[in-house]
Amino acid sequence: MIFPGLFQPDLSIFGIEITQGVQCFDTSKGLAGCADNSLPVVAKKDTTARIYLKYSGILSSLNNVPVRLHIFADGVEYIANATGKATKTLNQANSNDAKVYFNVNFSNDVPVSFYAEVDPDHTISETNESNNRYPASGTIALNFRKRDTLKIVGQRLRYHPSGYTGTQYAGGWAVNGGGADWLEQVLPIRNNGINYSVKSGYLDWTTTLNSNGQHDLIKTLNFMWILQNAFGWLFSGAFTGADHVYGWAPNAGYSGGHADMPVYPHAGGLGVVGIGTDAPGTSTDNPAAGALIFGHELVHDYNVYHTNTADSCGSSDSNSDFPYSSSSIQEFGFNPITGKIYDPASTHDLMSYCPAGGSKQGWISPFTWNKMFNNYAPLAVSAASAAAEPRTNVFLTTASTESLVVHATIYNPDVPNEGGGKLGELGELYKIDGGLAYALPSGDYAVELRDGATVLRRETFAVSFESEYDGHGGDEPGDPSPRPEMGVSFIMPWEAGTTSIVLLQGNQVLDERAVSAGAPTVTITSPTGPQSWPSGSTQTLAWTGSDPDGDSLSYSLFYSHDAGASWVILATGLTSQSFEVNVDSLAGGSDVRFRVVATDGVNTGYDETDAAISVPNKAPEATITSPVTGQVVTPGELLVLQGIATDLEDGGLPDEALQWSSDRQGSLGTGPSVALNTLESGEHTITLTATDSNGQTASASVQVFVGHRVYLPIVTQP
Repeated sequence: MIFPGLFQPDLSIFGIEITQGVQCFDTSKGLAGCADNSLPVVAKKDTTARIYLKYSGILSSLNNVPVRLHIFADGVEYIANATGKATKTLNQANSNDAKVYFNVNFSNDVPVSFYAEVDPDHTISETNESNNRYPASGTIALNFRKRDTLKIVGQRLRYHPSGYTGTQYAGGWAVNGGGADWLEQVLPIRNNGINYSVKSGYLDWTTTLNSNGQHDLIKTLNFMWILQNAFGWLFSGAFTGADHVYGWAPNAGYSGGHADMPVYPHAGGLGVVGIGTDAPGTSTDNPAAGALIFGHELVHDYNVYHTNTADSCGSSDSNSDFPYSSSSIQEFGFNPITGKIYDPASTHDLMSYCPAGGSKQGWISPFTWNKMFNNYAPLAVSAASAAAEPRTNVFLTTASTESLVVHATIYNPDVPNEGGGKLGELGELYKIDGGLAYALPSGDYAVELRDGATVLRRETFAVSFESEYDGHGGDEPGDPSPRPEMGVSFIMPWEAGTTSIVLLQGNQVLDERAVSAGAPTVTITSPTGPQSWPSGSTQTLAWTGSDPDGDSLSYSLFYSHDAGASWVILATGLTSQSFEVNVDSLAGGSDVRFRVVATDGVNTGYDETDAAISVPNKAPEATITSPVTGQVVTPGELLVLQGIATDLEDGGLPDEALQWSSDRQGSLGTGPSVALNTLESGEHTITLTATDSNGQTASASVQVFVGHRVYLPIVTQP
């Protein structure tokens, strides 16, 4: 490209922004104390180099300027070419910068360095060819770090409190994987780093999800998570619970969300559970409240507070360490999957209240990015440190031959009439075979195993009734008063010879339960013999239970779709001796099994269905999160296809189970993320087909136009 005389431009580069979601860049406009490209980056996560081209000359700008990015990793140089618009001022809000999309696909930490050249082949005549390299010498060096992955299980609710007439069953886009896909794009976690699945069954919930009801639901999910890990380990030798359990409620009945922050442990403080609305989005660029609240609550579980800001979107939580004066993300956000730019003027951190309400977009700030990057650091515990410091909030095997699963409620002594005069009471307890422990942070409350007056073992734990809204000065959606009670769930080693279990605060006995001599027995009475349960049916599981000491019994119900190789908990706290099973909500299999576990308050017994039950295998759920129907792509422009598939039997489906295709060009690629710049001009129906391990398929499709739409004016005859 030859420019005559005075028209010759000078091309250079303002800078290179290496972003995976948010990055510090241009201290004159963003955070003054956050140097360019100083936020950490993650291996195996889609990344974009935004190269801002500078133009000097008599024109205002120059289009289609070539640029070349040099990438050095593990002793190999990679070269990527792109084009962009050279402008006189740097503006991150515009999408006309030159972009190079890449993925540092290494399993461990790897240093990567970069430099770029504008007009590398000197095809544009310039007044100065010596300033085309950025940086002028050396490279930009970043260390791409390995981070932990997550397993998240979605627990759907059947929500039907008295007087409620809305939709009862949770489901939809966010529940079926859209929420997890959005969160994976937001957080410093690798592609496909969130293994999300939907759990078999619906949790029957009849309590209104007001402030107390929300805490009751979290307490229930915490205890079910503890029980599933305990009995999953007992039944199959594996901890089958997830890193997180998320309770999905239908939006018609509950439009909010709640978490179980360890620093505010009134619902248990395990840092595992979140709950929220199933309000559906349409894509990760338009996630809506269901996905936004899903991310917000699960990030809370890492003790990440609300934004502590004076704007109407902040919580004004005096405990919060959010450092900014507003809830804005402060720096420009960018989604390498969809190419969407998040302007800090209209985008708030996901820990702000406003994105879920729709007044602001939700993304992630540098502060929250750093927090979560550190939270996902691979755990390395030396034998010496593990022995020196008792570990809490982690499942450990012990040398004991038996263990006790504890569930208790502690009542706030400053709340009148709470607990009916009690300050605490023991709930369901389960004594199980094998040595297992899950300890809570220590405090002045305790459970003791006693033989008469002799204390055989003592397990302490801390209690706090402080609300996560305590000390707030704004109009937050929560109750700032201290909570009336706290739920407690943990596992402790059992001691032979124990005759009573005592709940204490200091030396004050709050509750005591005698250990009876005999264990209960359970017999499943229906179904008996082989069964085939058809789709669309509701089946009844029935049993009888008895106790040699005459103790009252309660029951928990477990389900295996794979002949006993793994187990999930369907219900707990049952006092009736039957359970209605929605067959369509269960993972299918040719040999599914149920186990009913009875507890007399301490001792346990269980029974299993006596013959194979056949439940139809379920097709997967395929969800396209990007692009969206109606999207227009110019020829040669990069388009990233992004999707997710979940399956009741398999959980999150692996990369090879996801196939992309176009009705014009056929196969496009495999995996949750496929980058393309070779789509032919015209209308395309893009289809994601997911195939589970049983050969069942499901698909989702969107329509995309490649080209330049021209709308001619309508000309009418006079």
